[in-house]
Amino acid sequence: GTHGDVLPFVSLARALQAKGHRVRISTHETHRSVVVEHNVEYFPLAGDPKQLSEWMVESGGHVVGEMLHFRPAKLAMLNQMVKSLWPAVTERDPADPNASPFVADAIIANPVCFGHIHVAEALNIPLHLCFPQPWVMTQAFPHPMSGLPYRPPRLPKTPWASMASMRPPRHKEQKASLHPATARSLSPSHVPKKAPLPTTAVLVPSPLPSANGDIEAPLPPPPPPPLLWRSEYRLLNKRSYEMVEQSMWLGNSAFINSWRATVSLPPVSVLNGGSLASRFRVPFSFMWSPSFVPKPKDWPEHVEVVGVFNPPPFDISRLHAFKPPADLVKWLKAGPKPVFIGFGSMVIGDTAKLSAMIQAAAKATGLRILVQSGWSKLQTASGSEDKCFDIGPMPHDWLLPQVSAVVHHGGAGTTAAGLRAGKPTLVCPFFGDQYFWGEMVRRAGVGPAACPIRRLTERLLTERLLALDTSKTRAKAFTLSKQMEGEDGVATAVLHFEKWLPRQNMLCDVSLLLDPPVARMARYELTDWWGRPKLKVCAEVVGLATDPAFREFASKSDVAAATSARRHSVKPWGLATVSGFVAGLVHGLMAALGELLLVFWEVPYTLFVFARHYYLLGFLYALLVLVPLMLLRRMSRAVLVFLDRWATGTFNSWAELQYGADALHVQRQYLLDPQMSARHLRAIKLEAVEAELAASKDVSRERGKEVLAAFALARTAHSFFVQEARPGNRVNVVGERAVYALADRLWGKMGHSEAEKALGMDAAGCAALAGSMRQLGDFCSFTMFCILLQKARAGNEVLLLPLDAATSPDLSVSPLLQFSNAVKRASSRAGSVKGEGKAIVKHTRPSLSVTPSADDLFA
Repeated sequence: GTHGDVLPFVSLARALQAKGHRVRISTHETHRSVVVEHNVEYFPLAGDPKQLSEWMVESGGHVVGEMLHFRPAKLAMLNQMVKSLWPAVTERDPADPNASPFVADAIIANPVCFGHIHVAEALNIPLHLCFPQPWVMTQAFPHPMSGLPYRPPRLPKTPWASMASMRPPRHKEQKASLHPATARSLSPSHVPKKAPLPTTAVLVPSPLPSANGDIEAPLPPPPPPPLLWRSEYRLLNKRSYEMVEQSMWLGNSAFINSWRATVSLPPVSVLNGGSLASRFRVPFSFMWSPSFVPKPKDWPEHVEVVGVFNPPPFDISRLHAFKPPADLVKWLKAGPKPVFIGFGSMVIGDTAKLSAMIQAAAKATGLRILVQSGWSKLQTASGSEDKCFDIGPMPHDWLLPQVSAVVHHGGAGTTAAGLRAGKPTLVCPFFGDQYFWGEMVRRAGVGPAACPIRRLTERLLTERLLALDTSKTRAKAFTLSKQMEGEDGVATAVLHFEKWLPRQNMLCDVSLLLDPPVARMARYELTDWWGRPKLKVCAEVVGLATDPAFREFASKSDVAAATSARRHSVKPWGLATVSGFVAGLVHGLMAALGELLLVFWEVPYTLFVFARHYYLLGFLYALLVLVPLMLLRRMSRAVLVFLDRWATGTFNSWAELQYGADALHVQRQYLLDPQMSARHLRAIKLEAVEAELAASKDVSRERGKEVLAAFALARTAHSFFVQEARPGNRVNVVGERAVYALADRLWGKMGHSEAEKALGMDAAGCAALAGSMRQLGDFCSFTMFCILLQKARAGNEVLLLPLDAATSPDLSVSPLLQFSNAVKRASSRAGSVKGEGKAIVKHTRPSLSVTPSADDLFA
């Protein structure tokens, strides 16, 4: 994006750094200095933002315009941008020789960064989206790129309009006509329901007698055509998001699927690849003020309007040190506050025409106008009789308080800056979401209706400038600015990001059992025979367990488990997973048909090759021997491929019914045809992970012995824990009955000798751990179990809270209990299905979602 698109993410990066995260911003090379000067890591993405802006202005920023102004060069640039996403999350900055290895553990992106969810699937990491324009399906307003109007259009033909166009019959005895006002009051559209028609009317002489002397009643004016039915308009708004996303996917699917093949991911279907973020409930933070545009009621809980992102701290300090030009200060003091006009990073075709238009409007209204040039240079000062003043780039936070009103292109950042300063606003949109912000300004009453730049004339600009200078508009703009002062969009966005970050599935289980426990990222996972995850471990554990120098501290089973460890899947996506009996049947038939059609190419080619090399004898051999074998092979493969697709779809559908949101952990991909297999056919070598493995071999023997002892304890604890774990992912115990059954295994009717032997604790430790388990309610992850186990083994006080603590608002309540209560509330809304000895909760979203931080867990 442009400079205004990148700067809010710099603010977000600084806030995440303050909380201890390592953050990298990947954007166009043009913005490298903007990122680096704020002490944030940078990685270049392909693409030219100025060229992209020109293409957007040309197409109008909607899907129809994109199709009408199709350019192969734009498709090639998007292809390069998608290809540059993978190095951005896995490689070090090529321009920085001192950069350390990097691999992303989570991704925050804007939705127009095509390929974000596919890169997240390749790394199996969570994704969070942020954007300053609506991108989630709603009935409140259409998609900004759909080109649909933001107000319901009027229907051209209606029953009442056709009735009003019918001429009433003439009556010879009628000597007077109805007054027009009375006629309108008696028209069918103005007669209230259940109200009788009046029998008297006020009659006035008619000035237009007919040719035969009769008085002819004039036609009542037809009522305006009614608005499009509200329900249909709202449905159209909702469907516009599907239309735009599917259109974008159709244009980008070819090179995205081509990139997916390079990382051994299957192609995503052309038919259902447009709405992946909505289908997989990707958390979304919208970067505008909720006081300006509230969150629509039909948006789900993982979507929030967090507020405007304020400039980063470095920009604020630079603002205080900013010294404006002396001639500008002199001009500002020479008269009343001017009106600001600026179009930022927009590319204007005819700057001379627009400059003359601004000069004429200044003379017609008598207003002083301050004109700022961005990527297009405007010259208005010369010949304006000191009514206009031209400036270049300048901080808006200093500039906007000096003016009385603002006129701009309607970018999200510029709109927010103007409203935050309490200035009446006029939007002259160029494309896309700028029309949306123009309509929102009108709805909020802080400015007149938007005037697109293509339709802007001297008369319209004069009228809109006069409309800005009203007391009502100024009052509403001032009220809105006061409401926005109390909002902190960056802090709210960080909280929203951490709320949906699956941190319970990101920490190494072995590191939590060290004394003292530490927070390490899980890079690998141990699995059972079915491929279900059993244990999450960091690179240090795998490196030590497989290092011959530390072999004496690990058992053979521990070494074998570490040797067969696979990359840990923090967030299993399965974008190309086929689920459903019908879906499997359709995919199977299509794949089988494709296998059979290959015969029409293989048979002639084989006959031609053998006839060319061996003449008649080769032709007969191929016809009588090879061709039947080829037919048999293709038919057999077609049957096997059909059964594979059908069985895979049926099994995945059953897994969704059985395990709910955890089905992604057990769903299967195709066994045949590696091109369609969603499994990683080769291990992806990541420099950062390899560096962690190499660093693990430099630890001391005491450290290695401690880590491997914790590794053995973690495997034993998981075998004990999994007896009551959820069958879907085997890392959670869900349901009050299941949690209490696990507590009983520690201490209760089942006895505690088994737990003492398995976990190496005495009776007091088992009793304390069992008591803390019962206080958790109806949810316990293996991560939480490891933390409580380590506290019990160390003799520390664990969770022994009163039973009413679950409803207590006291902040001293343990974060573990707060987390279990949050999951309990979410589970109660989703409903539960109880089985034998377990309660399997059917979640509508992954159960590993709302988690406290690692520091809170250790507190």
